[in-house]
Amino acid sequence: MTGASRPCAITAAVLTAAFTAAADAQAPEAGELQRTLPGPQVLQGRLALETRPDLAIGVRGPETAAPGETLRFEAELRNLGDAPADLDQRDESGDPVPMVQWAVLKPGQDLNDLFVARPGEGVGNFLDTDPDDAEPAQRQTPRTDFGSIIGEGLDRPDIGERLAAGLLREGAAAEEGIIATETMLGVLEPGRSLRLRVSYRVPAEPPGTYRICAAVDPEAVIAEADESRNIGCVEIHVSVRPDEAQADLETRDPLMQIEAPVARDLPAPDLRPVQPEEDPQD
Repeated sequence: MTGASRPCAITAAVLTAAFTAAADAQAPEAGELQRTLPGPQVLQGRLALETRPDLAIGVRGPETAAPGETLRFEAELRNLGDAPADLDQRDESGDPVPMVQWAVLKPGQDLNDLFVARPGEGVGNFLDTDPDDAEPAQRQTPRTDFGSIIGEGLDRPDIGERLAAGLLREGAAAEEGIIATETMLGVLEPGRSLRLRVSYRVPAEPPGTYRICAAVDPEAVIAEADESRNIGCVEIHVSVRPDEAQADLETRDPLMQIEAPVARDLPAPDLRPVQPEEDPQD
């Protein structure tokens, strides 16, 4: 998947690549190969270069909903590759890089359109929507977007990403869409998976088809064998809002709540949208 790349810590794969390149530079001529075998470290280095993680994510959930209803969606993140995937990535300022992001999309909207990555070295742009914090906000987070020059050269700006799904709520005021971010720390070994669940309360949306999506490694900082399976979505069909529920819904903010991830071994691969499993305590 596409996305702005970020510098990350030197990994074992990078060190192995450098070691193997140096070893190859001193390799014997073709005639000497019959009596000269590479040492075990060189063999291990070459084998390491041929292994990569392969992250895949699928989403399960209900297909119909009514405004005001609370739904549960489940994503399963899998490492189908033959190398571990490091999900503990940090940006240049040391802050964790979100490795799984949830979004609610309106019809025709693409998940990739939601990611506003911070610029790297060189000229960057942003637009501060409320530089003096004059407008009261429920969450005082960086409200920045692209628009004006903020720097050039080797200095790397550190601005917060602005992620918005673009959903609108009918009522006294417009409501930006829902997006929830989850940062998972640790390493996902080959043949392991993480189950991630969210609870989403449907706001007073116009009737229509929406999508719940989850993306893994949205900024493509992990080198994978296959980058095509990093987004999973399921469609929900929102029915007509009952008139008697309109007043209550106009005063309620949409809610997406993320539960703690659960690790487990991989079942047989199947990333098709299905109904989520019911918890015994539900």
